[in-house]
Amino acid sequence: MAEALTQHRQMGHAKDLVEAEHLSHARVHQHDENYHIGHVLHDVHDEEFRGTLPVYGLFPEVIGAGGATGNGMFSKHLGEHDVVGTTFFIAQNIMLAFTFFFFLERSSVPAKWQTSMTVAGMVTGIATFNYGFMRDTWVEMQSSPTCFRYTDWLVTVPLLIVEFYCVLKATTRCDESVFWRLMTASIVMLAMGYLGEVGLAASGLAFCISFSSYLYIVYEIFSGECAKLSIASNNKSGMKCYNTLRFLLSVCWLIYPVGYLLRGTSYEGVNITYNLADIVNKGFFGLAIWAAAKEEQK
Repeated sequence: MAEALTQHRQMGHAKDLVEAEHLSHARVHQHDENYHIGHVLHDVHDEEFRGTLPVYGLFPEVIGAGGATGNGMFSKHLGEHDVVGTTFFIAQNIMLAFTFFFFLERSSVPAKWQTSMTVAGMVTGIATFNYGFMRDTWVEMQSSPTCFRYTDWLVTVPLLIVEFYCVLKATTRCDESVFWRLMTASIVMLAMGYLGEVGLAASGLAFCISFSSYLYIVYEIFSGECAKLSIASNNKSGMKCYNTLRFLLSVCWLIYPVGYLLRGTSYEGVNITYNLADIVNKGFFGLAIWAAAKEEQK
């Protein structure tokens, strides 16, 4: 009995020794891996700062346990060759400038135009906020910020369409049904565009429905009730503003379908195209309204 107990203890001791040896080997292996990763990151860091690696956007420098921060955080910066990232910064700054301008000028225009100026400032203000997220997504991940962009459009594009109603309301009597028709068409246009772009719906079908909604808006402002109300208003500054907005929507908004069609070939081209379109269409909508209000004030 004593002999069996002794043998059992010896087997347990041998098992503990084997487990301790395995644990020791695992720790050595982990140390070797960490050492290798540290050398790789150090080499990459040196290559970047010597300028031998192309930097097209974010280049993440991982600071390990022995680094400056000790918390594994990333340092982020815009690469000097990142044209797309630069356009995000430019677009955001221009939107911010438009926002300040529209709200500062709001009190200097006739009262009936102030609602339109407020909406114009809301459009560029919301875009400024959202472009911060879009910019960071591209710079940090080199990824197209589709969700953030459509989140922005789902708010700002209907507001741009509302501008037609606001201009008509400022110059003539306009039924609310005009507002709801334009609003509904713009939401359908954006929703189908998003579903097609992220792959939740057949791309071709989604594009057709979205573009059909856009064509309906174009019809409404050229030949529908909106156009008739503008002509009947006999307000020169109002008609001039309406025609400018109509030109922007019918011509400059065509930049967006071009971007949509580019998405399968060049995400860089898509984002540059969309950023350019936002600058033109959001900012110049407000400028057209401000110019019309100032002209009527004379």
